[in-house]
Amino acid sequence: MADQVQRLFYMYKKFHSGQKYTTAELLDVVRQEFGNISLRTIQRDMLILQECEPAFTSKKVGKEYVWYIPREARNMNAIVKLDSNELLSFYILK
Repeated sequence: MADQVQRLFYMYKKFHSGQKYTTAELLDVVRQEFGNISLRTIQRDMLILQECEPAFTSKKVGKEYVWYIPREARNMNAIVKLDSNELLSFYILK
């Protein structure tokens, strides 16, 4: 579970910085940081991000979806100030 929380925090920070990713692109980025994980794991993590961040959205481009957090929603920095332990605490309480 701690690995998942670290991945979620890492992914959220990437999206919050304004990056846009397809699921396959995000898989490559996360694998560079965390090692070998599956596409299904990324998909599950994306579902959790959608639950935690209402502004997290996708747009269909060709055959794939591009995931991002709109600029308006990125102006709020509250969750980025949380460290990994605090985020883990909130996840456990969920």
